[in-house]
Amino acid sequence: MNKRSSDKKIILITLTVLAVEILWLLANLRVIPNPFAHDSASIQSTPAGYVLKSQRELRRRGFDSLIWEQAKPNETVYYHDSILTLSQSSATLFLQEQTEIHLSENTLVTIEPQDSKTIGQIRLKFTRGDLRARNPYAQTKIETPEWSIDLNQGSEVSLKQTGKDNFEVEVLKGDLKFEQDSKVQNISKDEVLKIEDNKISETLKVEKDLQLQGPEYQRIYSFDQSVPVPVSWKGEA
Repeated sequence: MNKRSSDKKIILITLTVLAVEILWLLANLRVIPNPFAHDSASIQSTPAGYVLKSQRELRRRGFDSLIWEQAKPNETVYYHDSILTLSQSSATLFLQEQTEIHLSENTLVTIEPQDSKTIGQIRLKFTRGDLRARNPYAQTKIETPEWSIDLNQGSEVSLKQTGKDNFEVEVLKGDLKFEQDSKVQNISKDEVLKIEDNKISETLKVEKDLQLQGPEYQRIYSFDQSVPVPVSWKGEA
């Protein structure tokens, strides 16, 4: 094979790959019919709930899509959907069994399909950010690649990422089970589980008599790298 024939073959392969990628993008944008849409649609055609409310930028991506779409209040969300809040944004999802999931800014979760072994359980894959879950009528499982937490029915939990592999899990109501490498630890109301490098660091007890003075929530902007913030409280620290 001479050099000219080899160059033509390389160009033909490149153009073919480019054409396939363009067709796939157009199918995801629904500009042209997607030949694989029937199978993927059947996977994610079951509603998981809807967007109860949102502020600013909320994005949703379907199971078979490469595109993040704007999501609005009252919009249906489906199993396998990925939900993303952008900077200075928040949203609340109302899922099956009246389970509420509040997402703070820069939070990414995926609504997992129900497991046949645990019918009725709400399952979320947590990637990053800060969320609060309340499940009055169903068990809820929140999973990461390294560990998972199981909320018993009637519980409420706050999950906050404090670093790349650091998290805080606070039980506001009820109780939960933290599981990692087949090891289980029970966490009850008013306890905070601190996780560092994806490993349990310590468990703290919330002091009920300790109350911060001033506004419950405050956002401070500054051009400096560090800003002193005065904090006062009532009770013994």
